[in-house]
Amino acid sequence: MERVRPRATKLTDYHKKERLKFCGRNPKHHRRWVFDSEELDLWEVKKFSKGLHVYGGMTSKALTPLIFINGNINGERYVNEILPILTDVQGRTKETNDITTTILFDDNEDWIFEQNHATCHDTNIVQEYLTQNVSDFFW
Repeated sequence: MERVRPRATKLTDYHKKERLKFCGRNPKHHRRWVFDSEELDLWEVKKFSKGLHVYGGMTSKALTPLIFINGNINGERYVNEILPILTDVQGRTKETNDITTTILFDDNEDWIFEQNHATCHDTNIVQEYLTQNVSDFFW
């Protein structure tokens, strides 16, 4: 008996559009799924362009605020614009119904501030700030 390869059913225009919505665009690779009959909208991206950084934290009880930073981050910007907000939440002392303002831990004395060794995390200014302002941090 001869094996026959099954044929895929042809996509309708509706299914093509839905597939395109699902695939979307991936700026990292600068490509997009398209079909011949559809127009492309092209865009240019600078190589190594400055991006958007998002910082935040969470526990099982609450969240820290999200911090959005445009451009490059160095140790000084990290200390001035990010760390005060992320480390200030240790001072939360009340339970509330809002996860963005409630206490983060059952015991605020026993917590660890952890970083991932990004370049800005390992600068001297950041290490000095953490030594002076954060009781315990992991690096």
